[in-house]
Amino acid sequence: MGVIYLPMTADVITPGHVKAIQFCAQRGTVIIGLLTKKALEGYKNPVMTYLERKEILDSIKGVEKVVPQINLNCSMNLFRYHVNYLASGDGFEEEEKKSAKLAGCKLLNITLHGEEKEKLYSSTELKKRIWLQQKSKEEL
Repeated sequence: MGVIYLPMTADVITPGHVKAIQFCAQRGTVIIGLLTKKALEGYKNPVMTYLERKEILDSIKGVEKVVPQINLNCSMNLFRYHVNYLASGDGFEEEEKKSAKLAGCKLLNITLHGEEKEKLYSSTELKKRIWLQQKSKEEL
């Protein structure tokens, strides 16, 4: 299939991240576009540093390379790494569609079925669950 680019924040690694990487690795060479602190300003506030997140992603089987993505628009990296497919597990934003079209990439929707899909959740959702657990302990 070629080179598959998967943009991620990957602040807290979840089974969803691993499944997305596995899905892409079965189809091609996986490059993770890891959003930098600058790219995340006003969007998300990561708990881990860029280097901590990169170290974890580098250790996951199926990841060929982890590269910095310095803003939410990934078109620069799509060109730089000669990407064939831009992947997403939660739908494509208009910006991503424009980036892919500009770079001549196809879109790859990460689709999982059955029990696997039910086990997926985002870092944001996981952090909410942790916060709610902590809050309920404090209320006791």
